[in-house]
Formats: sequence, C-alpha cells, structure tokens
Amino acid sequence: MPLHRLNPAPTIRTMPLAATLTNVFSLAALFALAIAPAGAQGVSESGKAGVAETVKVHGMRLVGDETRTRFVIDLDSPPDHGILRLTDPYRLVIDLPRATFTNPAAQSDGRGLVADYRFGLIAAEKARIVLDLTGPVEIAKTFLLPAAGEQPARLVFDFVSTSAASFATAAAADNTRAKAAVTGSAPKGDRLRGGGPGGRPVVVIDPGHGGIDSGAAGAQGVLEKAVTLEFARELAARLLTGGRVDPVLTRNGDRFLSLRQRIAIARENRAALFISVHADTVPEDYVRGATVYTLSEKASDSLSAALAARENRSDILAGLAIDDQPDEVADILFDLARRESRNLSLRFAKGLVKDMSAAVKLNNSPWRKAAFQVLKAPDIPSVLLELGFLSNPYDEQLLRSSVWRKRSAEAVARAIELFVGDAAPVGAKNDL
Repeated sequence: MPLHRLNPAPTIRTMPLAATLTNVFSLAALFALAIAPAGAQGVSESGKAGVAETVKVHGMRLVGDETRTRFVIDLDSPPDHGILRLTDPYRLVIDLPRATFTNPAAQSDGRGLVADYRFGLIAAEKARIVLDLTGPVEIAKTFLLPAAGEQPARLVFDFVSTSAASFATAAAADNTRAKAAVTGSAPKGDRLRGGGPGGRPVVVIDPGHGGIDSGAAGAQGVLEKAVTLEFARELAARLLTGGRVDPVLTRNGDRFLSLRQRIAIARENRAALFISVHADTVPEDYVRGATVYTLSEKASDSLSAALAARENRSDILAGLAIDDQPDEVADILFDLARRESRNLSLRFAKGLVKDMSAAVKLNNSPWRKAAFQVLKAPDIPSVLLELGFLSNPYDEQLLRSSVWRKRSAEAVARAIELFVGDAAPVGAKNDL
C-alpha cells in the first residue's frame, strides 16, 4: 500500500495540550515503566531459564474435595512453570513461559478448594492458568509425572486450606520475586505505519480484551475479543487509506494486555487520540446499538456503571495484581492536562456520535459516561466505543457482518479525521 502524506501536514487540534505538557511527559514516562503489575511475571519454581521447545497443554482437571484438592495439567512434555498467589480475591496463577493450549475452552467449573479456573495466552507462547480459590490455600505438594506410553506428562498441584496470614505472607514473597524479575519499558503497540517528529498524528486503537481474557460472548459463540480485533483492523486499514493519521493497534493478535499497558502504549506513541473498542453483554437482551463513553467518576446511569465495573475487572480476571500501581489520575501535577484532555474527549465523542448516527444503529442514549479504567490517562483524549451488544441477537448478527464492519469503520474514521483537523467527505445515510 503506497504511503500518502498530505502537503501541508494536517493541523492537530491537540497540539496546545502537547505544548502545555512539556514538564509533565517526564512523569508519564515513569508511569510507562510501571505498567507491568506484580502478577504480570511468573515466579519460577524450578529455577530454569525455560525449555527449548513449546509445550502443548492438552487438558486440565480438578479432583478431590474441600479437605484436599488436586489440580492436574496434562502436557506433551515437562514444562517450566511459575507460581503467583494473589489476594482480594484469593487466586493462584500458574504461568507456563513457553506453552500453548490445544483445548480452545476459556474456563471451567471448580471443585473443592477451587471455585473455578480459566486459561489462555498472555503473550506469544506464554500460557497462564488462573484458579479462583474459595479461600486461602497452601500448596501442599507439587510434582511432575513424566510421559509413559500413551499417558501424557502431568504437572500436579495439591492444595489444602491455610490461614489468611500464611497465604498473605506467601503472596508477598511471590510479589517480591516477581517485581525483581520485571525489566524493560512499556510494551510497543502494533504500529501499522511509522510516525515520528513532524509526522502525522498518531491514533491508538485499542481492541478490548484478548488472550486469556475473552471478554463477553454472544449466544452464537461470538467472542468480544475477536469482534474488537476485526473492527480495529478494519478501522486502521481505512485510516491508512485516508493518509491523515498513523494508526497504532495496542494488539494485532490474540494477545493479553493489562489496562495499564494499553494506556502505556498510547503514551509511548504520544497519541493524539485513544479509542478503546468493545462489544459487551447486558442482562436486558433488548438493549442494542453503538454507544460512545467518556470518562466520569460518576456514571451517567446504572448500565454504564455496571459495564465499567466489569471491564475494570479484566486485569483481575487475568491474574494480575493492580493494588500497588500508581494512581496517575489523582496526581495534582496532571490537573491541567486532565481538564484539557477531558474537554477534547468530549469534543471527539460528540463528533463520533454524529458521524456514526449517519451510518449505523446507535443506542437510545448513544453518549454516556462512566469510570472506565482504560480512559484514565490524564494527558490523552480518550473514548470507549461500544460497537453493540452481543446479548442482542440483531447486534450480534451485525457484529459478525463484514459489510457492517466496513460501514461503521468508515464513520469512525471520518470522525477521527475531522477531530485532528482534516475534514473528510460525509457519506450517505444508512438506516441499518
């Protein structure tokens, strides 16, 4: 695809904010270094650097009862593994640094001391299993059974009940070892075209969920993480064709990212705009249509509050500890940036609703407010775009449609281009 550059370069409406933040971005860089929560790194129990070949996990199961519960992992070869205990709620995280799953299921029911568990990839060939515990447990025994004949290799954990104090002590030790292992800076996003000083404005598109965190699921089995990625790719392709902005995807595959990592990617790329894309479910199956959210600590309605509360649990569901992370939103040094970026977010949200209303079905209340964690970067204009509701059969059908996806991506791209200062032609209205 040829590279298009407008001459002269487009004027970015957010430039006054960038100039204001000359003394603030150094602090933002510090936050970018802290995006990997303690739970993001496994703590090696075996002390090995890793195995040469990727291990395949074929199955998992729980046996036993509340007195002693056994968790068995079937694999094709012996794995390296790490353990992390997390409190509030009680969880046990098992990391397999070089492993993949042959079973596509995302979660399973519990038994005994394990309420339930889920598994998936949190990075390329890095598998994670998160066990939700009924209370504090002690790992009474861990052992590996080598493969023998048709029997696969088995990694076995035996759990027994313990006190809250003992579990907390073990969890603190895990976190200390994990923090010592964290190196490097913020993860890079998937840049589709280079930018840089004097280049086009960067728009970071954030496909919600991914990897171990599948998000919502529709009645027909459609997963939110797949819907958001397909739309993000469509939107990025349209923006590339327009040549007015450089799109960056926080992920361009089935990859898990914490909420803070997503924000860090936007900061790393000095984004002029951050758009988080979602497709949720609600108990009321009649609720449908696209919705645009901006940040507010006080939700505009109960539905918005419930959706924000669930989305903000993504890190917890993936086995991350988030209680020790810096609260940049509360820092007084960002007051000016917060006000300016919030005003720009509101401006973009209004334009986005207007442009999308000419192309796709919107919710009855298309612009709402809620405390979404992923919108809390005080220095970047941000919105969360709910494409529709997988709990509604009409929306689920549309979200699977390439025609709908292309039409809606065109409307969103048009709003983005208008926001950064380059008017794009307005397309014909479509009543669907």
